[in-house]
Amino acid sequence: MNIKSDFPLPKDSGQIIRSSRRRTYSIQLHPDRSWKLLVPAAATDEQIGNALQKFTPWLQKKLARLAVENPVHQFSFTPGSTFFYLGEAVTLQYRPNMQSQIITCCNGELITPSDDPEKIKLMLENFYRRHTRQLITAKLAEYTAKYHIAIGKIAINGARRRFGSCSSRGDLNFSWLLAMYPKELIELVVLHELAHRSEMNHSPVFYRVLAGYLPDHRERNQRLNKWSKKLAAYPL
Repeated sequence: MNIKSDFPLPKDSGQIIRSSRRRTYSIQLHPDRSWKLLVPAAATDEQIGNALQKFTPWLQKKLARLAVENPVHQFSFTPGSTFFYLGEAVTLQYRPNMQSQIITCCNGELITPSDDPEKIKLMLENFYRRHTRQLITAKLAEYTAKYHIAIGKIAINGARRRFGSCSSRGDLNFSWLLAMYPKELIELVVLHELAHRSEMNHSPVFYRVLAGYLPDHRERNQRLNKWSKKLAAYPL
């Protein structure tokens, strides 16, 4: 169930989630400023309206603070718009009559052979996928040799909330969105997944393994969270 909202969110609506197990009302605010109101299955429209009214001051205060402390970048697939590559802001520039039919990065610009937003969106995804695979492959080659770690297959996917994963067989998955992030944060994600080759959990032992690879992993993780919130509005 979607309902309209006056809250200043990138998406013009919030979402109501009903649950037969729930007896109370609560609200969740996500990095892209979308929100979910969690309600009992039998909640009436009046009860839901009262709950929204109750949570409105908290939500508006939280949104106002986030807008100042950690603004969300708004993306537009049109020439002149700003995107990110390896943590640096890059401007999308249209170059007609290009021989290449892919987006390239040069001197702080993403060069596109098309000015059509739908084509640009697809070409940008392909650009980020290519570069994520190149970066991840290079880092994995470096670290698996350094730490003598065996891995399986490598795949690049479009996950937004999970930058990487590792299966019990050693197969690794990484999100192509990582190409937008600074290199030191990509290193964090790669080493996090490689640490899972020793510990398939997030126990204290796992974090000791990760600290052996990357002593400043906690500080980097804080930066990764800030970047993920900044880029949360990228349309997939």
